[in-house]
Amino acid sequence: MKGNQMTSLTEMFRNIAQIKELKLSSNRVTDNTGVFEYLKALRKLTLSDNLVSYVPDDNFNENTELLELYFIGNNIQWVGRNAFRGVVTLRDLRLRKNHLLSLNGSMRHLVNMKYFDAAFNEIQYLEKGEFERNAFLAYISLMGNNLSSVDGAFTGTVHLRGLGLAGNRIDLLRRKDFPQRMIAAPNVTLDSLLLGILTLSAAYFYCEHHLKTWLNMRGVCSWAHCITEGDLDAEKVFDVFLSFSSKDAGWVHEQLIPGLEAVALSYCTYERNFKGGFLLQDIIRDAVACSRRTVLLLT
Repeated sequence: MKGNQMTSLTEMFRNIAQIKELKLSSNRVTDNTGVFEYLKALRKLTLSDNLVSYVPDDNFNENTELLELYFIGNNIQWVGRNAFRGVVTLRDLRLRKNHLLSLNGSMRHLVNMKYFDAAFNEIQYLEKGEFERNAFLAYISLMGNNLSSVDGAFTGTVHLRGLGLAGNRIDLLRRKDFPQRMIAAPNVTLDSLLLGILTLSAAYFYCEHHLKTWLNMRGVCSWAHCITEGDLDAEKVFDVFLSFSSKDAGWVHEQLIPGLEAVALSYCTYERNFKGGFLLQDIIRDAVACSRRTVLLLT
């Protein structure tokens, strides 16, 4: 609906309450009072480049899912103190290029806002504690206004990462204008990233066999053939551990072993003809552990 000649939006959205994004830029809308009360699912509203002159109290209190609100390039001179009451979900508010003289304490309801842009207005002052309740604000742009001081306006912005004040008349910024303690953002350097990757790689290779066995037993990736039998048995020494008694020795040596050799399978044999001691049991256990398959031949 952007880029038309609409001047009024009254009752326009009564029967289309499920709209999530509404673009009304570059029209000639002058009044937005109560226009959006039916749009309870609205998440993004763009009213840039219109002729809106004010934002009244409780104008968006029905838009409880609103995340982004753009009023760039209008004629807004006044914002009601409770204009954004009820819009606790709002993350991004743009009031750039209007004619605001103050923010009128309207920011106090936007407790989850992260980005605020009111650059290139005519703002003359900020109230003390103007952003006191905006703890999650990361970026504020107030460039190109008529500010001469900020008087403790930013004391609540403990997550602030960027502040634009260029093009004002401010001659002094004091430490007490900002939070006593800032909450540092995670700082990921290239070295720490590489270290993390190397650590994860080492952990993967160390646990690779156990991981692939676990995935294979649960059928994960088997449909895509991404785990092969060789992946699971890469560390095995023998293809077959063969256990038999003297009664079967002739058949084993004449039939079974030649068959294994014919298909290039390596094997380890154990002839069960005497009572084993601890050493022999250890040898058998190790041989089984080192073999991909165990064949126990019983007559």
